[in-house]
Amino acid sequence: MKRRFVAVVWFLLSCYGLFLRVPSSGVPNVIHLDKMAHFAMFFGQFYLLGRVFVVNRQSQFFKLWLVALLWAVVSELVQGIFTARTMDFWDGVVDMVGATLAVLYLYVRRNYHHDPKDR
Repeated sequence: MKRRFVAVVWFLLSCYGLFLRVPSSGVPNVIHLDKMAHFAMFFGQFYLLGRVFVVNRQSQFFKLWLVALLWAVVSELVQGIFTARTMDFWDGVVDMVGATLAVLYLYVRRNYHHDPKDR
């Protein structure tokens, strides 16, 4: 129950950051800060989803990755069409890098670590 709550809160905060929050000029000037934020959002979201749904078969990891791909495409389209933000191909790439690393981490941990709490 706690994992599900955290995953839902993470998702809602991600939606706020992706669709509702207007970029401001008050953000520190860090090169590619938006890419780091995209990476962190997608890594966190798909790590949490993998923990909530106790993904443990290879086909489940692939399905989780496909959901990440769909969410990356949809989120960029929504940003470009319905918000004041712009659609950026590289944001989508970074989204998938974050999600892919989260899914790979879960896969390695579940298949090679053998921690009973992960099952």
